[in-house]
Amino acid sequence: MFYIVKEIRSERTTQTARDLDRDYETVLNFVHKV
Repeated sequence: MFYIVKEIRSERTTQTARDLDRDYETVLNFVHKV
């Protein structure tokens, strides 16, 4: 979670999802909640 929050402004969601080996929609939903 902290990685996603840290990277929200500097990276695209697709790249963050790829870095974490997570589904794009899962990461996107989290980003929208934060």
